[in-house]
Amino acid sequence: MAIAVVGLSRKDVERLNSKLASRGIALEAYSTIFELIDKRSNRITSIVLGLHSEGDEDLKVAYIAQDGKAAVSSLDQLHSLVEEEPNRGEELKSLAQNFINQVLNSAEEVLGSMAGIEAASKEIIEEGEEPPVDISGVMSFSNLREGEHDLKGSVAISMPMEIAKLIVSQMLMLEDEEVDIEEVKDGIGEIVNMTLGDVKFKTNKKFELSIPTVIVGPAHEIWSKDKNTTARGTLEIPNSGRMLMKVFLKEQKEGENENFDS
Repeated sequence: MAIAVVGLSRKDVERLNSKLASRGIALEAYSTIFELIDKRSNRITSIVLGLHSEGDEDLKVAYIAQDGKAAVSSLDQLHSLVEEEPNRGEELKSLAQNFINQVLNSAEEVLGSMAGIEAASKEIIEEGEEPPVDISGVMSFSNLREGEHDLKGSVAISMPMEIAKLIVSQMLMLEDEEVDIEEVKDGIGEIVNMTLGDVKFKTNKKFELSIPTVIVGPAHEIWSKDKNTTARGTLEIPNSGRMLMKVFLKEQKEGENENFDS
């Protein structure tokens, strides 16, 4: 958790950080409120207005949360109040896990209805457990409201080319060898589009979706340059291998309406 501090000296902030390090709390110092507003980042969850120091052991502070809840006047009270705040990282992780489950369920339904393919199993996986893939359909989303969180991110549905050709040939009622790469790309783009559309319908959430982007290349990986919470899952396709689903999730800043680039 990062907290913005206004009005304390850098030395005081360094001293307080040494006390808070074991609690997973980091302070960032700003000289004025205006500097804070100009430079604050998504990592900052609360604001502390410094009052004054009294000796080495007793740093006086006033604490104000983003929702305007009132102040405390001692370091111990600051510790207690900060510890009561929800762990936003854990909340985002839980939201990403819920989202990937929704994506897996919707993808399974779309494959069944559009290609007559029944997945053998669904599984949540961790980093380092991803199967190799040759083609990916990616869509961004934004303005997703979950509780107190405004979220944006992207979803990637990836698979080996063998599975992609199987899906698209079934959709077009053709033999695998009759399907060309352009038809495969169009078909996988449609699969990810229908999957996210189904997620939106089933969850009754109002959020914006980009058009699909399809990436082709042997053993590639979809990742994000930003600091996102990532969840992963797979669908097992009988006799063909595994499809990989990935969700990248992050907080959307106020006034930030553009789609997220994966």
